[in-house]
Amino acid sequence: MTSQIKLPNDNSITKINDDCLNRGPFVNIVTGLIKENIETPYTIGIYGEWGSGKTSIMNFVKEKIEEDSDYLTIWFDAWEYENEENIIYPLIRLIKNSIPENKIKAVKENVKKLSMV
Repeated sequence: MTSQIKLPNDNSITKINDDCLNRGPFVNIVTGLIKENIETPYTIGIYGEWGSGKTSIMNFVKEKIEEDSDYLTIWFDAWEYENEENIIYPLIRLIKNSIPENKIKAVKENVKKLSMV
């Protein structure tokens, strides 16, 4: 009789309810910064060593932001495009293809306004 040993995997956690490391307070801070409409430009960076939970935190932030229907999140995994000559094209294509049909007109108007600044 052989027994199977279950080893933990290194997959990211996708749901905040599955978080055993109590990252919720940090996720709430990041989500709050995004929703506060801070004057641009600003950048939020999630730094850490490989396997430290950066992707899990991003999954949690995405989940929290998607609870509010005013926001559209788009997941772009830059590693998938590491061999691309210019990574901006796949990013723009993904953004374009992710915009819901009923929001395209508003997005075009906002882009037009931004281009005049």
